[in-house]
Amino acid sequence: MLKAILAEDADEQAQLEQRGNLMIDSIGVWFAAFRPTMLNETERQIADDYEQAAPQYLSARKRVFEMVRNGQRAEALALANGEARDKFHVMINHLDQLIGIQSANAKALNATADQTSNFTTILLYSMLGIAILLGIILARVIGKSINEPITVLEGAAVKVAGGDLDVIVQLDTKDETGSLATSFNSMVSSIRSGMEEVA
Repeated sequence: MLKAILAEDADEQAQLEQRGNLMIDSIGVWFAAFRPTMLNETERQIADDYEQAAPQYLSARKRVFEMVRNGQRAEALALANGEARDKFHVMINHLDQLIGIQSANAKALNATADQTSNFTTILLYSMLGIAILLGIILARVIGKSINEPITVLEGAAVKVAGGDLDVIVQLDTKDETGSLATSFNSMVSSIRSGMEEVA
């Protein structure tokens, strides 16, 4: 604003005034978008204070530029360095307070997000560990259910090979190993019958 007061050229003054207006409009747009995110009474009170201070500053600013256009530079400079500057600092102070509160809120949300992320990671690794453990247990149970009948059949085959034809394999399964045991018992019975006929 001081540059516009001190500028000799009317076009330069107009450009500086327009640039300032754009900045103030940008702050207004930001503030309008920011207002709905205010969660507590302190934020709302500061926002209300800002909304009261902003028009006062804009009014003083408008008077400064009117004085400049009317050639009242000394009065414009006094107003800019006095009332307009004070109103601007009040307005900016409210914005700074709101930004500080929102920054603290953002840090708190970030900390919560980090905790949630850590919990999720721990939960994921725990579930993975449990899944691996269950997989190992299931593999052992399945392996045992397959290996045990085969071991029984192997032992019976060794006895038959040693000449014991009274071996009967008892497996209470209805799967392939049960069928194999039934076939083995039939084979031993046939060998025994054939040996009895020969003798």
